[in-house]
Amino acid sequence: MAKITGDEIVFTPEEETKAWENAVALENKEPDEMKMCWICKFYMIYKDKYSETGDIFNWAIDLINAKKKPLDLNSDNLIAVHYNCINLRQKTNATKLLTKIKLVKWKFDEDFYSSDSD
Repeated sequence: MAKITGDEIVFTPEEETKAWENAVALENKEPDEMKMCWICKFYMIYKDKYSETGDIFNWAIDLINAKKKPLDLNSDNLIAVHYNCINLRQKTNATKLLTKIKLVKWKFDEDFYSSDSD
C-alpha cells in the first residue's frame, strides 16, 4: 500500500500499474503503451512517467475520489493523469464523471499526428 511520508505519497510499482490500468483506454492504441488523461482528454504514453525534470505531458497518479475520509489509497481509487492536470480537476470525487467518460469510445487521431507540418 502507498506510504505517506511528509507531504509526499510513495506508491508501489503494483499501484502504479493499477493506476495505469484504471486510466481511460484509447480504442485504436495498445493499452500498455498509451492511454488518455480523463481531465484534458489528451494522450499519455506509459514510458513517460512523471519525474522532477519531466515534460508537462508526463503522467502521475491521482485519486479518483479524493473526498473520501479517511483518504482512500486503495489501488481501485488510483488513476493515471497528466501531472499538470491534477490541479485542473473540477471535483474532488470524479467517480460518476469518470464512469461517463469511460462509456465513450475514445480514439487517438493518427492522421493528425502523422501529417507533416510545414
